[in-house]
Amino acid sequence: MRNLKRALSLGLTATMISGLMVMGSSAASYADVTSKQNEEAIEVLKTVGIMVGDENGKFNPDAKVTRNEMAVVMCNLLDYTVASYKGTSPFTDVPEWAEPYVAACYTNGITSGYDAKTYGGNDSVTTAQAALMVMKALGYFQYQSDFGADWQLSTVAQGNKIDLFDDVDSGVKEAMTRNDVAQMVLNALEADLVKAEKNGSDVQVGDIVISGGKATYDSRTGTDSKYAKIDSTKVDGKYTIQLGEDLYDGDLVKADGADDDFGRPSVKWTYENKEIGTYADDADAVYTATVEKQDLYDLVGSDVYNDLKNGDADFSVVVDGVALKDVKLSDYIVKNNDDDAGDKIIKKGATTEVFIDDDSNDVVITVINSYVAQVDGDYDKNDEELELDILDEAPVDVKDTTLSSDDFDYLDSYSDEDYVLITVANKEIKTIDLAETVEGKVTAYTEKKNVTVDGTKYEYSKNYTDAVKSDSKLTYDLNDAYTLVLDANGYVIYTDGTAGHNDYVYVAKMDYAGGAKKSLEGDAYFIDGTNKVITIDNDDDFNARDYGNWYSYNEKSNGKYELEAIPTDKDTDTFYGYVSTSVNEGVVTENGKSTVYVNDTNNTGSGKIDKVKANNDTIFVVNDDDDVTAYTGIKNVPDITSKTADVTVAVVNDG
Repeated sequence: MRNLKRALSLGLTATMISGLMVMGSSAASYADVTSKQNEEAIEVLKTVGIMVGDENGKFNPDAKVTRNEMAVVMCNLLDYTVASYKGTSPFTDVPEWAEPYVAACYTNGITSGYDAKTYGGNDSVTTAQAALMVMKALGYFQYQSDFGADWQLSTVAQGNKIDLFDDVDSGVKEAMTRNDVAQMVLNALEADLVKAEKNGSDVQVGDIVISGGKATYDSRTGTDSKYAKIDSTKVDGKYTIQLGEDLYDGDLVKADGADDDFGRPSVKWTYENKEIGTYADDADAVYTATVEKQDLYDLVGSDVYNDLKNGDADFSVVVDGVALKDVKLSDYIVKNNDDDAGDKIIKKGATTEVFIDDDSNDVVITVINSYVAQVDGDYDKNDEELELDILDEAPVDVKDTTLSSDDFDYLDSYSDEDYVLITVANKEIKTIDLAETVEGKVTAYTEKKNVTVDGTKYEYSKNYTDAVKSDSKLTYDLNDAYTLVLDANGYVIYTDGTAGHNDYVYVAKMDYAGGAKKSLEGDAYFIDGTNKVITIDNDDDFNARDYGNWYSYNEKSNGKYELEAIPTDKDTDTFYGYVSTSVNEGVVTENGKSTVYVNDTNNTGSGKIDKVKANNDTIFVVNDDDDVTAYTGIKNVPDITSKTADVTVAVVNDG
């Protein structure tokens, strides 16, 4: 077995080799690697020591790879003892740190220079150059005749035959990134080693070599069970040998047939009996918007559909890691000329992936929802934990909203009141990412559908329950500023909570005005800090003694106000209370620390007292000797000490 813990005896530094040899934490913890990159390749290569991140815990997936650095990758892949090659490179343009790596690759026929003295190591390695190095390691291109008239075309043609370029995005002549190099090397680990057979012989006339025939390459085979650890394909009763099986003596294992946490068909990689990770297969289709039944019929085609309908293939649907029971095919897939072909089965706010098994025609549909939460307090450095609050009426059941650094990386990068997106599988939070927010003036909105901020229209996610439910009362004051929280697909999953607050008013006193037709008036305090006498015009009888309370209101066209009392029950959507800081006498609020008590008038009363934490959505209206000021957000409320014996602080919490 190769020794992955070999020491470098050349005195190299991490900086010299661009992080390619720096052993860091597991690849899953790379701060800059997300599902947008080739996570599977990056994590497998890190585990076996071929490519790893830098000293700052980053993999730098978008960084270009030089020819010098590619030589390092190849030496790590093939486990060359680079120290023994020091000083043997024929090239004069290779720096000291890279020289033994380039020399090892040159000596073993993996790479060559631009000419006898020039290697061009600082140039970015192209896809064709890297592919040629990798395929030589597999046993290809052993003869001059293999290259034909154009070595790049021959390299690409052979690479395509063995799936070397699967999930590699760079073009033939383009510079390769670390992300793409990692994927190409993983593809090579899964590829067959080959042996060459030459038909004919070369004839050399002076400096010219005339090819006497073209070589053929056949997969190497063996009977040892270790050659079935990545691919169990047999030829003439023997296993084909993959590069990864040969290099790691069967300790690197790829197992098909697994499912990940979200129910997606996956592969599971292990090394030396320790799990590297489970990685979803490439889906046949990925939808991030509305999906109709006919969309899925068009995707699977008539043959697969008929097998599903006749019971000759299996059909399953998994939502947030939970397989739905008694799923009917007709609820999801029908022929595109059926009456319900246009029915929407998946709505905005979910990522829907469809997997079709090419052999069995089995179909798996997985739905992964995004939900919004808010960080509740800064990261606890002692317990290494982060608390979350699930926002809105999100249709998600989570067992525990306390995240531990044992399960999640970089929790210390989140701050109190950050908006985050989470995914959930089997009632457990699986991922957390900082949400994108948009701040600006609302210029238009359509109930239950969308909102326009600074001229850009944003559709609601189906998981923004408060916005899309049938009895939604979510409104906006046009030209006022709001914060939108977007999900991973750009749909609005939450707003900052100020929506609708401007229809609240605190009426301190009520009385009837004189005249032939008495009208009921109220001393009203609005949450923008204004105070005025309003005329109350309710269709039903209104109790004039019912004052000192909060109301929602509708300002009629005649300038009068229709009021509806806001209950004080904590279980309702909206409640109000009083503020206490338990600090020095006379201090009413303290910036960032005030606590709101609800369901009683003071903390010495006999009624039940509930305590909630004020946050950046909480609105405070302070009336101190008729000096009325409104604040939104606990961090924006200053330290306030009463000017007089009596001070009123009205608090509005929504949700």
